[in-house]
Amino acid sequence: MKNILSYLTLLLLSVMVIPAISPAQTNFQRQYGTAFDNTFSKVVRHGTNYYVLGSDQPSAGVTARAAVSYVNSLGQLQWTRSLNIASAWNDAVLTPNGSLMLVGNTLPSDATNQSLMGLITPAGTFSWIRSYNVTGREGFQKVVLNP
Repeated sequence: MKNILSYLTLLLLSVMVIPAISPAQTNFQRQYGTAFDNTFSKVVRHGTNYYVLGSDQPSAGVTARAAVSYVNSLGQLQWTRSLNIASAWNDAVLTPNGSLMLVGNTLPSDATNQSLMGLITPAGTFSWIRSYNVTGREGFQKVVLNP
């Protein structure tokens, strides 16, 4: 009797635990990009929508350009903005007004590259983009909102 009770307890626990550790079902599945090298590196939630940082290769053989996209809660792409120079966004933080502050660097990552910083609104308009240059290899890697 004790073995049967132990077996039933184990069975009940497995029925309760296995669904809890199963992967959650996604809300949407989409494919974005072109036939060229398009990647994403970070997602920042904005309410029920998402900012997506990545890179976009505009044509074959061209170095990737920093890109940011805005996707709604249904997974529908609202807009994508890419820089017109070889570059990468490395990090971003949501500002209190809902804009996204981005940091990164120009490419290639050598003694001639520059650090980049920008601010983009939920409507897809860059409020500003700045480049900073000191001697040697450089780039902004991380940004944090100051409380």
